[in-house]
Amino acid sequence: IWPHERMPLIESVVRDEYSERADPAKTTTSKAFDMSVAPELVKTTGRVLEPCSMLYGNQKVEGRDIRNGAWNLRSTAFQRGGKCSGFAIVHCEPPHHGSFQAGVFIETLRRVARERNMPLAGARLIGKEIDACEAVRQYDLEPFLTGAVKELQEEEERNAQRERRPKCNIDLIIAVIGDNAGQNGRYVYPALKRWSHTVSGIPSQCVQQKKAMYKSDQRRDKMMASDPQYAAGLLLKINLKLGGANAFAETPTQIGRQGRGIELMHDGPNEGTMVCGLDVHHPAAGSSKPSYAAIVASLDPQCVRFKTIITEQGQIPSERTSSGRPTPGAVVQRQEIVGSLEESMKSLFRDFVSADCWRTGGRPPKRIIFFRDGVAHNQFEEVTRQEIAQIRRAADAICGEAYKPQLIFIVTQMRTKARFAIQGVAPSKGGGKGGGKGGGKGGGKGGGKGGGKGGGPPAPGVEDWLNVSSGTVVDRDVTGKDAFDWYMVPHHALQGTARASHYHVLSNDAKLSADKLQRFTFDLCHVYGRATKIVSRPAHVYYAHLAAFNGPFYSSDFRDTAGTDWCEVGSVGSHGSSQSATCGALHPSLADTVYYA
Repeated sequence: IWPHERMPLIESVVRDEYSERADPAKTTTSKAFDMSVAPELVKTTGRVLEPCSMLYGNQKVEGRDIRNGAWNLRSTAFQRGGKCSGFAIVHCEPPHHGSFQAGVFIETLRRVARERNMPLAGARLIGKEIDACEAVRQYDLEPFLTGAVKELQEEEERNAQRERRPKCNIDLIIAVIGDNAGQNGRYVYPALKRWSHTVSGIPSQCVQQKKAMYKSDQRRDKMMASDPQYAAGLLLKINLKLGGANAFAETPTQIGRQGRGIELMHDGPNEGTMVCGLDVHHPAAGSSKPSYAAIVASLDPQCVRFKTIITEQGQIPSERTSSGRPTPGAVVQRQEIVGSLEESMKSLFRDFVSADCWRTGGRPPKRIIFFRDGVAHNQFEEVTRQEIAQIRRAADAICGEAYKPQLIFIVTQMRTKARFAIQGVAPSKGGGKGGGKGGGKGGGKGGGKGGGKGGGPPAPGVEDWLNVSSGTVVDRDVTGKDAFDWYMVPHHALQGTARASHYHVLSNDAKLSADKLQRFTFDLCHVYGRATKIVSRPAHVYYAHLAAFNGPFYSSDFRDTAGTDWCEVGSVGSHGSSQSATCGALHPSLADTVYYA
């Protein structure tokens, strides 16, 4: 619900609590525990960080031109287009309504790719479109695709020889899937991604029939197949999968300086900085299936070249016998602490050295900035004792004990109960979608879920509670007394009340100030390549979330679990760590790409 509805609701709940406490005949929960709540919302002072400028191949979007946390990509080229000489189309769902518009869709995709300076614009559509509908019905999609793509490639080789031209490889699969998300999740999508990521090494992009192939809006006679906005959104993801880079971020303080980019990446040690994000994907409550952890690390100063490692989490029985043995049939608890982090970090250190993006002659990073998602307050000690210790042991093992990199370890908590708002006049257009200017008195910290959907944004021109602006930081009054933490709302809320993220610094070897870490965290929210807006968390954490979600698909029994047993849940605690096992091996050709974009 929107702030102008949520804040009065919270205040009414508190008023009701006070009236009940005043009645000696009533016994409330707070009275029973001798608790009290302040009668007013907490007023605090926040500040709004200035957006980064976004650097594209042919132009620059200035930070001052970013409105409501988003920018326009019209007629803008990517920083680096991913390589693609040919592509193929696979149909996993037979046409069932409207007129088929595959040709129109491909032409629109090529036209927008030309504006983005992507080689896909001139890529050849290899062979005929592949009809995989029967293979989907028979649950035989993976071997079918292997054979069909091999036949297309052989046919292309013969045609190239006959026409005396260079042979084109199938560098991309565009898979047309049905419109039923549940049905896609049960088999089609997991099978496609498993085949793409572990068998063929060919990046794949799924499109829904109704969005890409048919007239979907009969009232306006609008054809999604020819909609450049839809094609532009697809190309953001396709370019990442093909190894390209969409844009670079430039911190406002870096404008006009040599080596422009993200400030903290250039103001750090000359040996370079590696930024990591870690998240764990858990199965549904009560499931005996394992959890999957994904760690994503950037190897370059611009934070656009990534390496990803996905591991299967060890399982811990929820019950044990008096002798300490697992109770037969006991439900396995979902493990949050990552036991394989040391081996993963060793591999990432080697990747950093071999990539040598910092031009240091192959030296390891001197600074590691690590964002950890999904950890509750009661797990901080366990994270320090196990995960931070594993990172340090990995550095000692690869580079020797004399090598002591600076480690900055930050926990990112997305599911917070804190809500922030400001009082102001709703704008005449896009009511309720902005905030006031930074530096003034902000609204309060709210609690609870609010109870149901709201009735929409506040009326234009009326003074009321509004969402805070994109880039709002609060680091006083509602933060820990002796902790190094802050709240941040980097994104613009499209609906309801913006949810703040809570950041906790557990290690800070470089003794970086709160201003520097807050600015850096906000900068990383700009470089999420799948969108042209500032997102709610650093890109590395977002990518780790996506990668971990793909983890179950690489399991041998993914057909039975991917659509019904897997869902995203929060941290549920941990009773220790056991060694984790690696998932299905990633195909080497995808190692340097954001293949899960």
